[in-house]
Amino acid sequence: LVSTLEIHQSNLAINIFPNPAGNLLFVHSPVVNLESITIIDVTGRIVMTVPTSNLLNDQVNIDLTKLQSGIYMVNIKSADQEISTRLIKL
Repeated sequence: LVSTLEIHQSNLAINIFPNPAGNLLFVHSPVVNLESITIIDVTGRIVMTVPTSNLLNDQVNIDLTKLQSGIYMVNIKSADQEISTRLIKL
């Protein structure tokens, strides 16, 4: 089962897909200018910081090949909000 997480909170409209993810995760944000994307493991350690300067066509492609299989949190920060969602890495 693969899903797309759509988050709509006030002005924040972000799609994160696929989830569960293999080696690639996409963060699509047509409305919001993203400031930062971080991936955190279950111990609370930041395992990846993704440069949002890589935004292309309102989307950031995140290479997950260096991550072990498991559960992570994806934190996405914009100028006025921050969201967190669970990610399953296959």
